[in-house]
Amino acid sequence: MTTDATDAVMVIAPIEGPDDLTRALNASNGLPVWAIYPKGRASQFGDAAIRAAMRAKGFKDTKSCAVSGRLTATRYNKG
Repeated sequence: MTTDATDAVMVIAPIEGPDDLTRALNASNGLPVWAIYPKGRASQFGDAAIRAAMRAKGFKDTKSCAVSGRLTATRYNKG
């Protein structure tokens, strides 16, 4: 783990809303992004919104996994 962007090989981003996603995209510099966000339809900003925003920025979803009973994660790669 690093807080120095020049050493990073990926971004791990907890996302609760659009501002969190914007910060993750700004930090990514084309690196893979693991978006971690609440599961289910009750989520205000979930899978569909994140996927649409990431694809609009040229990322493709390449892997997903459960994180907990409340959270899921999807990895996005540029290209």
